Amino acid sequence: MSGNLETFLSDSTMARRVRADARVVIRRFDASPRAVGAAIDSGRVEIEAQPVCELVVGNTLVARGEIVTENGARAFRVTEVVE
Repeated sequence: MSGNLETFLSDSTMARRVRADARVVIRRFDASPRAVGAAIDSGRVEIEAQPVCELVVGNTLVARGEIVTENGARAFRVTEVVE
């Protein structure tokens, strides 16, 4: 499926013209209300680093990847399509 999606996205004129509300989530973590309260009190948040970024369209996670520099500009490189 991901091969077909990659072909569609790279070859389709329609796919290039579609606009979508998308954002790249660079760091995401889960915390209990107690941990959030402790972070507010101490002014520090300790989390494990997650090197993978996520591409979210609407409210749906569609891909994981990394931030790269290409031709002097930053870009999101997909490493995994989420089905």
